[in-house]
Amino acid sequence: MMNIKCIRLGFCCVLPIIIWFSNTYAELRDPTRPASYIDETSNTWELNAIIISPKRRVAVIDGKSVQIDDEINGEKVVAIESSSVILDGSEGKMTLFLLDKPVKKELEK
Repeated sequence: MMNIKCIRLGFCCVLPIIIWFSNTYAELRDPTRPASYIDETSNTWELNAIIISPKRRVAVIDGKSVQIDDEINGEKVVAIESSSVILDGSEGKMTLFLLDKPVKKELEK
């Protein structure tokens, strides 16, 4: 009888840990996956990088390089700023942010 109580107690203690670990593990991204990989089940956008030079502005969204007026997954790139990109699509405009703060501040003229 004591063994059954120990087994039940152990099961009740271990089960929540297993459930927590499985939920946590499911949210992790595989760091070895190719940049061109697109998760078809995900509706989130990821702004990976922004490159701004005097002659062009390029953003990397979900591993794809885009410029102003390009389309990505049915959304048109409207603007590329130092820390954000604005997309326009069927559901309206959407702003993707790279960081909370700009990496490089613009010079005052």
